[in-house]
Amino acid sequence: MIARAPGPAADVSARVTRLLADAGLGGRVEVLARLGSGQHHLTLKLRTDDGLLVARLPGEAGHPPERLAAELAMQQAAEAAGLTPARLWFDTRTGASLSRWMEGEPLTPEALWHAETAAEAGALVRRLQALPVTVSGPDPGLAARDYAARLDADSGSRARLNRLEVLAAACCPDPAARRPAHGDLVAGNLLRTPGGLRLLDWEYAGLAHPWWDLASLVGLHALPLPAARAMLRAAGEAPGLMASTAFSRLVELVVLLAWAWAAAECRSRPSDTRPRRWLTRLEALLAARDAGPAD
Repeated sequence: MIARAPGPAADVSARVTRLLADAGLGGRVEVLARLGSGQHHLTLKLRTDDGLLVARLPGEAGHPPERLAAELAMQQAAEAAGLTPARLWFDTRTGASLSRWMEGEPLTPEALWHAETAAEAGALVRRLQALPVTVSGPDPGLAARDYAARLDADSGSRARLNRLEVLAAACCPDPAARRPAHGDLVAGNLLRTPGGLRLLDWEYAGLAHPWWDLASLVGLHALPLPAARAMLRAAGEAPGLMASTAFSRLVELVVLLAWAWAAAECRSRPSDTRPRRWLTRLEALLAARDAGPAD
């Protein structure tokens, strides 16, 4: 099912009202803020008679049903373990959802450069990997091919896309080795609350490479070595993993995949500032990596 793109403010209000009705909630509703928007979802903060909620409306392209089912299974297991805010309602056909608002402050990339904060994130990954789930996360190879198909790549981009394809094939773990992963572990999806860090946004969650979330934290935030080692230790991994060629390749895969997503999103939605900010950041990370010593 392909959902339509969010329209003007009046249309968004009407869609929010329908969403609340579908979830069995009524009464007054006020849209307080737009928290995020993209190809897949539009996320809003609401004030309702039932309290502060977060609504997710389907965007211009929906996830397939099996991906939505995997997201729901992961989110439910994480909620039961106290790792994420409570979700009130979820539509496995469209991905529309309602969740309780949780007070807190999303982390910044710079916050993760501190060893103490990085260690907290590593401990959260360790708890996440203990969740009793069996659903698969997205296939990095399929995602890479999808992003490549959406890009009109120049020669420099083509070289990166070729490298991405090679790494996606080389970093595929044995199915028995996969562990539950958030799948999109960026600073903004880590919420600092009075009760500790909590995770947001489960659309890419499922079983994945056991180092996937750790590689995301290291690669997408350019963690300094002391912070990276503290994170790995708290996650139950040896700090010496940072010197591993296998881990380094997975970090490169994560960064290249995020770069391909950002480049594809900038091409399809040039007015959206979020992928443009990510693309600028990732281009700088890749340029620094390209200037360094080869593997």
